[in-house]
This record gives sequence, C-alpha cells and structure tokens, in this order.
Amino acid sequence: MKKKRRTGEYFHNFGKRGNQHNFVGMKIKRLYINNYKSLINFELLEPNPFSVFVGPNAAGKSNVFEALEFFNFGKLITLYPGLFGGKKSICHRNFPQDDVSISLELDGLPPFFLKLKPSADSNKDFEQIEGNHDEITLISGKLTKQAQKELVLKRQLFQNFSRLFVNRPDLVRVKTNGDRKLRIDAGNLENLLFRLFQDEYYKENINEWLQNMVPELERIEVVKSDLSTDLYLRIYEKHLKDPLPRELISDGTFNIIAILAALFQSDEPQFLCIEEPENGLTPYVLRELVEFFRETCEEKGHYIWLNTHSPFLVRQLKPHEIILLEKKQGIT
Repeated sequence: MKKKRRTGEYFHNFGKRGNQHNFVGMKIKRLYINNYKSLINFELLEPNPFSVFVGPNAAGKSNVFEALEFFNFGKLITLYPGLFGGKKSICHRNFPQDDVSISLELDGLPPFFLKLKPSADSNKDFEQIEGNHDEITLISGKLTKQAQKELVLKRQLFQNFSRLFVNRPDLVRVKTNGDRKLRIDAGNLENLLFRLFQDEYYKENINEWLQNMVPELERIEVVKSDLSTDLYLRIYEKHLKDPLPRELISDGTFNIIAILAALFQSDEPQFLCIEEPENGLTPYVLRELVEFFRETCEEKGHYIWLNTHSPFLVRQLKPHEIILLEKKQGIT
C-alpha cells in the first residue's frame, strides 16, 4: 500500500514545480467597490492572500466575487452589456443613476480601475465606460521596467483570475469548453484535466491528493471517445471492477476534483475566488484544503479567496484570514 503523505509533503512537491519560474508576486493594497449591487463604498485594505468571507445569507459575499468577475471583463462589457443583467441588476436599487466604480491597487503600481456611468435612457445600460486595463507606458517604443512589471501583474490579475462555483451553470457568462482555465461551474472539467494529464507530474499529484481525501478512490482518468472528440471522466475505486462515470460520483467527489484542477491549472500565480467549497466535503477534507490553500498562497504567490457558510471551515482559520460581512439598511 502506498504511504499517504500529509498536506505539507504534497505541497512540497507541488511548490517545486512553481519554483522553476521567476514571477513577480502580486500584492493587493486596496480593493474598492461602489454601487455594485449591495456594495456601497466597500473597501478592503491589504487583504490577506488567503481570505475567507463569512456572514449570513444575503450579506453580500457573492457580490464581492461577482464584482471582481465583472471587473475582470473590463471594457469588454461594452460588447456584452447583458452578461451581468444590465444596470437594473448591477446598480444598487437605491442609487440607480450613480456611477459603478471598481478599483484595485497593487503594491507599487497605480490603481487599475473600471468606471461605468448608467444611462438615463431606459433602453440602454451604460453610456460611458472608462478603464485602464490596457494602458502601457512606453519609452521610445520600448516597455519601461515599470511597464514590464505591470504586464506581469496584469496577467496574474486578469488572465489568471478565476471564479469557481461548482455545478452552478446559471452563473456562466460566456460558455466555453476550452482547456486553459476551469469554467465557473466546472462544466469543462474533462477538457482541463485532459490537458493537465498529458504531464505525468500533474496526473500523479492530483491523483495522490484524491487518494488522500476520498476513501476507496484509486485514480481518475479522462478518456477520449473513439467516435468523436468527446471526453469522459472515469473514476476507479479499489474494490470495483469497472470505473464510475461522472454522473455516478458524489457531488463532493466532483467538487474536490474541480477545486484541485483549478489549483493546478497554471504554474503561474493565480487569483481564485471559490464559492462555498464545503459543498459535499467532509470535515477532514476541508481541514486538508484550508492548509493547502494557505500554503499555496504563501509559496506560489496565489490569492485564494473563499466564501462559506461552514462553521467547521471557519474554525480552521486564523483571525487575519477572516473577512466578516454584514448588511445594514441594504448596504454591505
């Protein structure tokens, strides 16, 4: 029987892969959100890379993650104005004509911002959109050192941003089945795993994590159909002759596979916002995941933010990792 390794040992190998690269570490100094749903003058100063948003139902936890997803689209919102439901769904109901503004300041760089002015025309959403997602400083046609750093951090902040809420297809803005990044509902999980499993490093590490956290699980595979380009997830258990298809595995098993796939999807630092990761998971798995998230942020430069309703998950946290939200008079 293979000896199971503890969290730190798993992470030690996981971290080695990332250390082959020299990336500039992203450090968030300030996040400001105004007039996005219940978020009015909402400000976070120097949030911890591993942070968990806690609060009662409808306190605005998901609004923070959705606002970051909205911010990630940037000026592309002009091409897809209805993706987030338009101004009636975005603006606070009490302030429908106020500007929607989101800014995120990274250490050593001017703030990245997105500002939208609601239209007075009921048939239009926004009449003006401003942002600096694409601004680059040049000197004689060449990137300055500051601009080079800015490019790296923009990649981490925008290209390597993911919001994950497993099995919530209603939250999908643009349906894609690509293999670079996990879709918000994990609907393209097979495609991502198929790409990762071309590398034995990822295949071995993901399977070892699953063996440690899911009793009886031996390994997972992704196979391609002989008749089409379709991909199928197969789960092998120790005492079953035949593998289980995706539709026969538990929600918890699918959830943990999706979370691990998101963590391994890139060697570069990522900004991951994971909603309710506790769904279907045992206290043991949650405890292992919290430690993994914490160490991954420290060693790989990730920002991993969660929101949760799980008292058990909260008990695993350190005080500086908790962001407590509440809503008063309709404002988070």
